[in-house]
Amino acid sequence: MYNLLRPANPVQIIVAQTEQGRGILGVIKHLA
Repeated sequence: MYNLLRPANPVQIIVAQTEQGRGILGVIKHLA
């Protein structure tokens, strides 16, 4: 996680969440 203390650009937040989601999905697919 990054930019937690600073006000972040909404686009950056969406991109960060998307990257996290892809990472989690990748781990689930890898473990499945």
